[in-house]
Amino acid sequence: MNLASQRMANIRKIPLAGYILEGEDGEGSMTIDINGDLENPDVAYFVEYSGFTDTTNSFELANRHIFDFDPILESDFDNQKEDWVQYSLRFVKDFRNNTVDLTILISSYAIFAADGGFEHFQLEYDHTDNVILAGGIVFYETGDDPGYQDIGDNDRLLFELE
Repeated sequence: MNLASQRMANIRKIPLAGYILEGEDGEGSMTIDINGDLENPDVAYFVEYSGFTDTTNSFELANRHIFDFDPILESDFDNQKEDWVQYSLRFVKDFRNNTVDLTILISSYAIFAADGGFEHFQLEYDHTDNVILAGGIVFYETGDDPGYQDIGDNDRLLFELE
């Protein structure tokens, strides 16, 4: 690859857009990031807002399209789709002077988890600088995607002592 073609390859990989909007006097901020390749429409949209006290909210959408898709890739072995979409919502709230954190993460493949998804709820307590207690639960959603067809009965409780 010569220098000119390498330069064009690098230019095509720059993010499509990225913005940080910040309120006055630290009243909040919003990050908007749109990533993708100018020649390939695999795009990820990310929006994060931290304008509420001790709270961060984010939304992420990933969209993938495979050009010249061969239907044989849809077999159970490869499990590929020509178009693939994933949505994620995240909510993080700090309580008691940042010693307790609540995190809620919801991830969905296709609209309304038609291909599957999960919800993750976690509570973390920073007892001291050296001791952190955490617990949570994960609910899996069965969907049309072969990786999620039988996952619905695998919900999990999580505990951690750090």
